[in-house]
Amino acid sequence: MVNWQLYFDSIQESYQKWWQVDTIIRVKNDWFSNSSPLEDLQVETVPDETFLGKKDKQPQRLEILAGLRKYSLDSDDSDNHVLLQGKPGSGKSTALVRLLFEEAGKRDETRIPVFIKLRSHKTSTIALIHNFLKSHKIYLNDPEIDRLLFENQLFVMLDGVNELPSEEATKEVKVFRDAHPKVPMVFTTRDLGIWGNLGIETRLTMQPLTEGRMRSFVRGYLEDKGEKLLNQLNNERLKKLGETPLFLLMLCFVYDENEKIPDNLGETFRRFTRQHYKQSKADVTTLADSKLLWSESLEYLAFEMTKRKDKPAIGIREAKSIIREFLQENNENNYSTTRQCLWLSDLENHHLIQKLDEDSIEFHHQLIQEYYAAEYLLQQLQKLNDRDLQWRYLNYLKWTEPIALMLGLLKDKELALKVVRLALAVDFGLGARLAGEVDPLWQEETVQWVAELPVSPLYRLYLLGKTGSEKAHNILCKNLESSLDEKIAIVRALGNISSEKSRGTLIDLLKDQETRVCLESAAILEQISHSQDIPSLINIFKIANEAIKFKIIDIFEILNDPKLISALLDLIDGEKDGFLIQRIGYVIKNITNIDTLYKLKDYCDEQGLNFPSHYKPYLDKENHLYNIIPSFGKIRSYGPLVRAIPKLSKYESIEDIFVAINSSDEEIRQAAIQQSENFPLRDDILDLLLQALNDKDESVYLTTVNIFKKIATLETLSVLYQRIPKITSIYQLYDLIAIIASVQSKTKQYSLEPMENASEEQVFISYAWGEDSNEIADKLQTAFQNAGLTIIRDKTHLGYKGDIKKFMERIGQGNCVLIVISDKYLKSPNCMFELIEIAKNKDFYDRIFPVVLPDAKIYNPKDRAKYTQYWETQSKELEETMKQGGLANLQGITDDLNLYTEIRNQIAPLIDTLKNMNVLNLDFHRQEDFETIIQEVQKQLERTYSEKNSPLENSNPVAPLQVIQNFYGPVYGVAGNVQGNQINQREEKE
Repeated sequence: MVNWQLYFDSIQESYQKWWQVDTIIRVKNDWFSNSSPLEDLQVETVPDETFLGKKDKQPQRLEILAGLRKYSLDSDDSDNHVLLQGKPGSGKSTALVRLLFEEAGKRDETRIPVFIKLRSHKTSTIALIHNFLKSHKIYLNDPEIDRLLFENQLFVMLDGVNELPSEEATKEVKVFRDAHPKVPMVFTTRDLGIWGNLGIETRLTMQPLTEGRMRSFVRGYLEDKGEKLLNQLNNERLKKLGETPLFLLMLCFVYDENEKIPDNLGETFRRFTRQHYKQSKADVTTLADSKLLWSESLEYLAFEMTKRKDKPAIGIREAKSIIREFLQENNENNYSTTRQCLWLSDLENHHLIQKLDEDSIEFHHQLIQEYYAAEYLLQQLQKLNDRDLQWRYLNYLKWTEPIALMLGLLKDKELALKVVRLALAVDFGLGARLAGEVDPLWQEETVQWVAELPVSPLYRLYLLGKTGSEKAHNILCKNLESSLDEKIAIVRALGNISSEKSRGTLIDLLKDQETRVCLESAAILEQISHSQDIPSLINIFKIANEAIKFKIIDIFEILNDPKLISALLDLIDGEKDGFLIQRIGYVIKNITNIDTLYKLKDYCDEQGLNFPSHYKPYLDKENHLYNIIPSFGKIRSYGPLVRAIPKLSKYESIEDIFVAINSSDEEIRQAAIQQSENFPLRDDILDLLLQALNDKDESVYLTTVNIFKKIATLETLSVLYQRIPKITSIYQLYDLIAIIASVQSKTKQYSLEPMENASEEQVFISYAWGEDSNEIADKLQTAFQNAGLTIIRDKTHLGYKGDIKKFMERIGQGNCVLIVISDKYLKSPNCMFELIEIAKNKDFYDRIFPVVLPDAKIYNPKDRAKYTQYWETQSKELEETMKQGGLANLQGITDDLNLYTEIRNQIAPLIDTLKNMNVLNLDFHRQEDFETIIQEVQKQLERTYSEKNSPLENSNPVAPLQVIQNFYGPVYGVAGNVQGNQINQREEKE
């Protein structure tokens, strides 16, 4: 019998100070526990938006824990799963921990809360649940956990979808989710523009801290100093720093030291870490004499973790290896294993890293890792040439945040502008984002580059908004007389800038003749308005139509500012609509905590405010000021916008799909599009989907968008980009950008480098298809991926109808080639062709990294001779077949005979080279997860890199738009790929 009460006790004890679990700052006197920025945090539902701009439901705001409970524990839907998305530091993880603590406090054995960190994913979600239960005194095996899931007894909180370590892990979590739709689950992730949603339909977005909450938190934390900080926070860039709990807490922490406020987020991190370092260093005795190099070692560790990994965690063994490299580079004489372990212990005990589990470590927050990586990259920037900066850093999503932080710290204008120019050449969206991260003094130049990009007007407006720079405001406003869709694009762009000037323009647009522009502006203002906007909003309210009046009241509710009370009371007497009066009363109640008219009358008398004449007939102790007329009816829903797809099992071939897509019946076209994902993404399927993006039927269009998000690849990006100039609908543009973002999220890079330029920087793998060789190739793939090398093998790299021979020739030219040597390999003409091609190029010994399987008999001379005999026999048999077949049947066979003859002549010296290499045995490689091979490959890559790269200062200067390729054929690039040899699916290597 499981004693769940002990489990609840353990959670209550472990998470009693829930506000500190994922907080890198230990707040003085635990003041945070009584006045947390989480206290009033809100979330907003994310409605599905159609290509006509309609929404199937109106967005709804809720207190964060209430929202999570409503859409998971209390949901009546067929799927009890909700995704919480938000910016780094917005409080997602802390909210889950608080929810865990409160649910455990209810001691309900029919809803047992479980909290797991997805970055710890190694084998399965079940294993993560097992480990969490075990850490709190409950030991259950997998079948017992399956039973709890089957009976819907668990409430599973899964933190960090964006931190899943691999595509395989992501697929496993999705399978787990799909298998348990009625089990309440809450997932968290960073913003969906990068990470995707696992197919979860119900989504909540974290809302920024309200201005009122920011003010009360700052005053509470800093006491007398708080008002000084708030006066300085009028700066727009600094207001953005304070919109998430983590950043606001850091801001208060650094301001508390010397009452000086940093210029940007990078400077905030720099001052915070230095202050934290100063406090941690005081009177501390270290185990490894590490104090003097703490900061430098953290920078190196963060940089290497980011370079090697796609997740914010690293194995202890690899972390020790990184510390050893750091000590050697800093000329430390003692870099023994013991000192490596003690060094990591020092960092864990006194600084900003922690154990994730027994086998791995992480920084206290991913943002801290990104900051330290930015500091190290800043030091390396002068040494990087243009191409290296593009394809090793700018092209990878994991480097975007560190580079953005780095630009805030960079004081060299020429270098900063070069980074932006090169980013624009990789991806326009990335370049636009970074254009707004450089010093504000230089942004006029970088934003102008974005304004001059050779793109469609609609896309240019989107990119200008993506800069987030106030320098884009005037450029955007020059286009306000454009089409309706372009005007809506401007509204969204101004919302992303979020400056006082842009808010003023949005308030003016509440008077626009186009209702859609007014509503879009109001929706944006709900997210970015400040108290200083109140007078302008009041003036607009007095002349606005009813729909806009309701939206303005929504804005007032979010502002929650006591200065609103007088104006709201006056507005009541100027209104005739009872529902609007009721809505105003509800806002007054929320701001003042006064719920009856009688109390409101006393409040008005005390404050010298006018009591509304409209309320006087209802004045009574029991009459609620927000309920003096009948309540609102239910808000109308537009209903599902995508029809249920009919089950049409007849589409078993691609030919059926092609016929159905041309049907006049919308449901048949929709079903055909849905089923197209069951086929490989060939050119004809791609053409079919592109055609469906033009479908006039909304359901067919939306289904196509969803399918594209699932199956589009990097190779299709150029085709997708080519559609952008043809789009005139803002909603279709955003859908297309979402498709492109989903591809980049899956591949973790912005674009794809031309194959012919990449061989020197790639690691190839040559192996024969077969059970043992496939298993080793899979394990190598996983190990290299965990070491930060993206592995592209077989079915994922060489596309449909790709040239196999050219691909094998490229393997032969590779600078690093993993070779899985088996008996089948040595008897395969394709594998031996690759091995001979490798040998034809220079430095054969240095470029190959063999793994020898037991069935490869290369160490005994008699066995080696048998391979020569085998190819002698193959050559003679083929030659005899040719003689019998006659000249008419010789086409292509002569080339095979020449290959067999070459193999026969070369196999002996090739095997001799292999048998003289100390390749270690297979069991050793398995036990250490191929770490020795990985280290040797990395050394070879670094040697090649050092030989061919020159410092940045020696490279030719680049004009702003010289590096920007034609938009319809963008530069593609990738660094550090492991390429697998692929052959036609109909033909094995044998």
